[in-house]
Amino acid sequence: MSAPRLIPAEVIALIFTTLAPKDLYRCMLVSRLWHEVAEARLYSNVTLNSSFQSHDLLVQAVKTRKCLLRRVEWISNNDHRVLTADLLDILFDYRPDEPIDPFRFSNDNETKTTSPLAQLVFPHGPDCPALMHFSFSGGNERWQFLDSVLYSLTTLTTLNLAFPDDGGAIERLYLVDMERILTTFPRLKELSIVGWRHFYPRKAAVALEGRDETTGPRVQHCLESFTFDAALGCSQEPPQFGFFRRLGNLKKVTIMSEYFDYENSCSRRPWALGRTLRQYCPKLESIDVKGSVEFWLFDLPILPSDQIRHITALVEETLSTNQSDFSVDLEQEMTGEDEARLIKQLQEQEVGELLKGRTAEPFFPQLKTLLLGKDHWLSAQDLLSLGVQAQFLTRLEVRFPVVQSSRPWDVYERRAPAAAMRATHSSIPTIDTLVENRRLQKRRPFTTRDLKLFLQLCSSLRFLSLTGCSFSFEDLIDTSTTATTGTPVIQRWACEETLETLDVIFNIPATNPEAHRLVWKHLGRFSRLRSLTLSQSVLIPSFQYGVDGLLEGQMGKSLEEIRQLPEWWKEQDRRQLMLWFARNFARLRILGMKHIDDVVDGQRRDTLSEFLDDEEVKQCSIRHVFIEDK
Repeated sequence: MSAPRLIPAEVIALIFTTLAPKDLYRCMLVSRLWHEVAEARLYSNVTLNSSFQSHDLLVQAVKTRKCLLRRVEWISNNDHRVLTADLLDILFDYRPDEPIDPFRFSNDNETKTTSPLAQLVFPHGPDCPALMHFSFSGGNERWQFLDSVLYSLTTLTTLNLAFPDDGGAIERLYLVDMERILTTFPRLKELSIVGWRHFYPRKAAVALEGRDETTGPRVQHCLESFTFDAALGCSQEPPQFGFFRRLGNLKKVTIMSEYFDYENSCSRRPWALGRTLRQYCPKLESIDVKGSVEFWLFDLPILPSDQIRHITALVEETLSTNQSDFSVDLEQEMTGEDEARLIKQLQEQEVGELLKGRTAEPFFPQLKTLLLGKDHWLSAQDLLSLGVQAQFLTRLEVRFPVVQSSRPWDVYERRAPAAAMRATHSSIPTIDTLVENRRLQKRRPFTTRDLKLFLQLCSSLRFLSLTGCSFSFEDLIDTSTTATTGTPVIQRWACEETLETLDVIFNIPATNPEAHRLVWKHLGRFSRLRSLTLSQSVLIPSFQYGVDGLLEGQMGKSLEEIRQLPEWWKEQDRRQLMLWFARNFARLRILGMKHIDDVVDGQRRDTLSEFLDDEEVKQCSIRHVFIEDK
């Protein structure tokens, strides 16, 4: 049993971080050294969830090892099996002489202030754990007690609070005192406050106006990551964002929303949040948006009605140039076809202005990472401006399609002075509306054409995931060069020399082998690409369809991983193609292929994996060849 002692405890601890709890239990039986290291690892991270079958046994075990605790997740299910006495014993090594009623501690929602009982700080015993990470998730039955527990954990570096809908009284919301949080946890690096059943008090923010007369300028907090609900951006009062004045070291924000309220969509203030972050958080470099959140990346000022001559001139020129084509009733309306033609002209004018980089002012000039989840609201204006001005952007993920509903795109700064300067520009109501939308700088959802322009402009990308949209062959074509030469040419991307990870969807007709060949050659231009994922792509990886175009550039020297290799390739090509990849891509170590079910003699069988048993395939340089999950 002496062999394990030859391994330094630090190395053993690092290995144990990859093990599941059941494996750690087994390691505790190997030796005294392994027992100490495994036990410290096992009881450093504990979840208190009364719905777990072994919850009571866990509580008793943790009580005798609470000094090992570093991370606690408290999930409250309103059944009170996590007793107050047990919780105080585990978190603070504190056993009160008299039972404490958690319902005495209240979060007064009527006056929007915290009651004196909620200000209580529990004493710490000699075995009190030095917690670094604390998470709470639960309904309002435990909110009354949360504050007194929370504000006694002064050593935290990570704090997560979740207030989901528990079916309780709709008027009961948890009061989040950001000023107290920042003061209580001076070492806090990560903070997450999500769930729609909470609110921020206005009066706590009002006190943060500028300079404190007694203490001087506000000391900047060390918080680097802040996750919050989209409701934070709904306030009509600027003091709502007052606590951001202390977050000058903030580097990452994550904005979440569980649902979207169409009725109150116009109460969102994406411009106010963007301007606040630009003013007080100059180090912000990462933005992650999850859910239905109106979030703007650029400030597009509303144009006064006396400064839109270039817009009205374009309308007049379009109508006069196409007078014979336009079917306009000068007193009432214009046809849908005429309206679409005019909208296109106005959008072309706007795109031209955005590409010059003079109309949009960035909220986040240091932006490096932008992640967009389900139901996002990335506008064409923001995307194009991002391509022109985001010189530090290295990671972009668009995981889902952009929301197409028209009503939420009607958001604009209604209180801006220029917004009230509405004037009649034409006797045709439709034209008047189009001009007003252009003047108000209303956003619109981006299209593949806008994405194509972005990719022609942004040269700093190293990670690109576009699983929220797909490219057809027509989307990729350079129309001007193709018109000149008479042969299809795919538009070059500005990031071909920098991109290292690409996850993209191509939808190329199987009846056009030449189109597939051009797309494979296009991918071959990415000379530094290390990981290629072709999620849900219709792109045939066979020699007949030009897969050898991947060797067009220097990709053969850099590619390390291929995922979701499409399934539209002949069975006899599979072994040959696998060995070709092994011969021509020296650094390729992972190859994941899409699953194929073939029906042979009326029975379904997996023919794709048969060639994987071939001895030559097993001995090739690709270490991990596998079939992706269905």
